Amino acid sequence: MSTEARQMAVNEVDEFLAHEKRLIGSPPEWRKSTRGGELEALWNIADELGVSSAHLRFRFVPTRRIYPSISVIHRNQPVWRIDLAPPTLCKANPPFAAEMGMEPTVCGSHAHRWDDNRSHILSQDVWDLPARTSIQPQVRRIRQALAMLAEDINLTLEPYQRAFDEPAQGELF
Repeated sequence: MSTEARQMAVNEVDEFLAHEKRLIGSPPEWRKSTRGGELEALWNIADELGVSSAHLRFRFVPTRRIYPSISVIHRNQPVWRIDLAPPTLCKANPPFAAEMGMEPTVCGSHAHRWDDNRSHILSQDVWDLPARTSIQPQVRRIRQALAMLAEDINLTLEPYQRAFDEPAQGELF
């Protein structure tokens, strides 16, 4: 991707995140992922004009029941992610995160926020979200993380959408 094209893509994400948006339809069904041993659910997002250029991707690994993730994907690129993780799982932040005053190491559940990774995306050939920041330790379920994410990205959730959570035990086999 050229520098100009990348700047345009980043500007589109800025615009997308700044405006109100909503989820389209009822909560999605969990299904087997192309990644072995994982389940995923995709939920389209519509902007204020009703156009869907993004979706939420929920990942769930049945063998790690309490450690799912939610990603915001805009035009096939990740722009935000929340990883629920045990407090003993620690990951180092990249060097550029220290320049932004972020923790050198983050333990437990965390978010890969757009604002923390935007400059990195503009300066690299690879579009990724390596910088992470801790989230409240009481956020341990998908529905809690979804509510937090919705607030962060201007996503309106209908009451029935707030109940979306990990797959039922019967869906795991």
